[in-house]
Amino acid sequence: MHSFKRSKLAAAIAVLSSLALSGCGSSSNPNKPFEGELPDPGHVRVYLNMVADDYQDMTLHVWNNDQCAAYNGQGTEWNSGLAFDGVDKTYGAYWDLPFLTDDTGCINFIPHRGDEKPLPLDAKVQIADAAKAGFRAFTFKGDSNIYYEPLATAPVNLKGAAAHWVDGQTLLMPAGAKSVALYQSSTGNLAFDGKTVSGFDQKIDAVSSQNRSWVSRFPHLSSLRSWELPLQGDNAKQLLKGQLYAVAKDEDGNILQATQVQAAGVLDTLYVENGTAADSNITYGAYPVSGSTQFRLWSPTAQSVSLVHYGANKNRIETLPMQFETDSGSWFLDTDRLGHGDFYRYSVTIYHSAVDEVRTYEVTDPYSLSLAMNSTYSQVVDLDSPDLKPAGWDALTSLIVRKTRLKSSSMNLMCVICLPTTNQ
Repeated sequence: MHSFKRSKLAAAIAVLSSLALSGCGSSSNPNKPFEGELPDPGHVRVYLNMVADDYQDMTLHVWNNDQCAAYNGQGTEWNSGLAFDGVDKTYGAYWDLPFLTDDTGCINFIPHRGDEKPLPLDAKVQIADAAKAGFRAFTFKGDSNIYYEPLATAPVNLKGAAAHWVDGQTLLMPAGAKSVALYQSSTGNLAFDGKTVSGFDQKIDAVSSQNRSWVSRFPHLSSLRSWELPLQGDNAKQLLKGQLYAVAKDEDGNILQATQVQAAGVLDTLYVENGTAADSNITYGAYPVSGSTQFRLWSPTAQSVSLVHYGANKNRIETLPMQFETDSGSWFLDTDRLGHGDFYRYSVTIYHSAVDEVRTYEVTDPYSLSLAMNSTYSQVVDLDSPDLKPAGWDALTSLIVRKTRLKSSSMNLMCVICLPTTNQ
């Protein structure tokens, strides 16, 4: 799979030469470009720095897809990845990957040892960016970023989700910062290179606050410090529809922490406590009413939602846009295009933190009263429809519900039996 490999003798000569040169006035700073061995022509070198130098049995899974197709070789199977080509004492284990000759595009990769994955997310190396660093890319355990400059240690990087947005104007961060800013991108293009945040649509500078009214609701966060976000109207609701980073700095402007934001608290505050999401007159799901069907889905962070109508053979018939209700955080549609027995799904465009992208998913209705085989499509049902009534159902005047739980003789708990009876 690997071509243009140097012989062991040539590699040894290169290493000895670099060691000799290192004593002749070369820079001792490992974070500066060095004159060491570069990958062979047509290859890009991917480093993995594990700090503890524990690289035994670490392999690299590589593959091409529609977004990244620059790998000039056969994609690997998960259990038979590429063994590393060497270990650099400063930058870690490395793999030399052949790429297509136009020097563009990217290669997907995941370093792993069984199910252990040092990088938090699936990774991709951009060939054009790597070319600026001698066709090299540098990664670090626990860091999802790809660096295109020689680094011996990882810079301050985006890590975890340590910021908590608990109400419309209160952001919580670990103590110690002198300033905090919230960054948002509606397109999921936020990037942090260890020094600056790029790709943002909005930046909100928070103000240090003594407000502690939230502690009774979130006592487990009591060690965090309050920062006030100067937001008005529905600004918070719009920000929540995108990608969010919080960045804390010290008094000299040095970055102390960059992290993603947990938003469960503010969603509850805006849409449940101060909104109508939990009002008794709001019904979620699909309900036929007077010749039409009303659909409602609670998805306050979605950027758009459409109803996709399917036929009995699961063929797509039409797509109907839904309207967002600001007070409830739900998406609503009242239409006569679907009725009892029709199948549907929702097309939801949303920022998904697990993949760090804005994506469109087609999903079933979480409030479904009925589903197709294997739960792949939701179905509109009218519970008063004669189609759903067994023969003689309307003549029944009472029901006896019996529940039997079998523990000692079965691994499953079963079952609920409804026995219709008549008055005697």
